[in-house]
Amino acid sequence: MKISIMGAGAIGSLFGGYLKNAGQDVTLIGRDWNIEPIKERGLELIPHNSDKKLTIRINATTDPNELEYQELIILTVKAYDTKRALKDMKPIVEDDYTRILCLQNGYGTENIAADLYSKAQVLRGTTSNGAQIKPGLVIHTGQGDTHIGRLVSSTKVDDIIEIFNSTKLKAKFVENINKIVWNKVLVNVAINPFGALTNLKNGQLLEHSNIVECMKIAVSEGIEVLKSHGLKLNKQKSIQKAIKVAERTADNKNSMLQDIEKGKRTEIKYINGAISELSKEKNIETPMNDLLTALIKGLEYSKIKK
Repeated sequence: MKISIMGAGAIGSLFGGYLKNAGQDVTLIGRDWNIEPIKERGLELIPHNSDKKLTIRINATTDPNELEYQELIILTVKAYDTKRALKDMKPIVEDDYTRILCLQNGYGTENIAADLYSKAQVLRGTTSNGAQIKPGLVIHTGQGDTHIGRLVSSTKVDDIIEIFNSTKLKAKFVENINKIVWNKVLVNVAINPFGALTNLKNGQLLEHSNIVECMKIAVSEGIEVLKSHGLKLNKQKSIQKAIKVAERTADNKNSMLQDIEKGKRTEIKYINGAISELSKEKNIETPMNDLLTALIKGLEYSKIKK
């Protein structure tokens, strides 16, 4: 299968490397800092729980215009880069041939893709695999689950699941991908902005009872908004899941905190901001998520490197 990975960061390089190693025709599309080393010496991949380094010869480019039409494009760019990436992909997308798998953090990127192309072409996925990236090198730091769903029932997905399952990135098809997406988003709702605002690691957040209470409020607001939109999730289970993730990743700085430290934009619009936007459609008040979104946007403005 002709597959392009749009966004050759940690997750994009991980999936691209494993898929190429399994015999697929894969191209990584990304920025010079990672693409140039891959062109020179191949993509180096260290599998999970292994000290063996694989060197994978894989096609890599910064320009999609160099490619033919693709059968599958896996979108792994930051959520705020989705529209730009989707427009850049147009030369390699053919109606009724190309499928687009949005494998990103946050909520709403699949809707952007469906607006620019068609719902029948779009798939939504989540993954809990962990990876770290250096120029030309990706390390599989944590084995996780990958779930894939579709926006309309006519979209073919079985062949993609089969291909993923031929690698170490086992995947499952799920009918209600929206539920899986929001289960993950709510964890980020509870952890990411608080870490970014306080400069605390995930485990340190739990040492402050007032922060934990605010985390619970943010998740509870999200649960009520989702309920109003027809998606029912268990509030206590969602809160407990977020706390368990913070405990399990106690020594980690979350991705939003890392983005702020690097002077980069965050994905707040697609996490807490998504709850705020959805709340307006149902006239529900979400003061905690509104405040968190505003504060992170202000922090972005003060920290972002021009």
